[in-house]
Amino acid sequence: MNSKPTKASDIYSLGVTYVRLLTGIFPPSSDSSIYDDYNDRWLWREYLQQQGIKVSSPLAAILDKMIAKWRQKIGTFGIWVENVFVLYNLRFIRV
Repeated sequence: MNSKPTKASDIYSLGVTYVRLLTGIFPPSSDSSIYDDYNDRWLWREYLQQQGIKVSSPLAAILDKMIAKWRQKIGTFGIWVENVFVLYNLRFIRV
C-alpha cells in the first residue's frame, strides 16, 4: 500500500480493534501474547482459549480474514472480494 488510507487498511484496522477488544490487550502494552513479532502472526485465538473465552467459529474466521496480511492475498481484486465477504458476513454473526 502507498501510505494512503484504503478500504483494505480500514478492514485490517477494524479487525485488529475487534481482536484487541476481545482480548483486552491494548498497545502500548509490552504483552506480546496475542501477536508474535518473530513469526509475524496473530495469536489471539490461542490467547482466548487459554483464558477460557469462547468465540463463535464464524466470527473467528471473519476476524482472521480481516487481520490477514495483505501480502497473503492475491491482487487488488482479491482484496476487494475479501472485504465484501467480511462486510457481508458480519451482518449474520452472533457473538
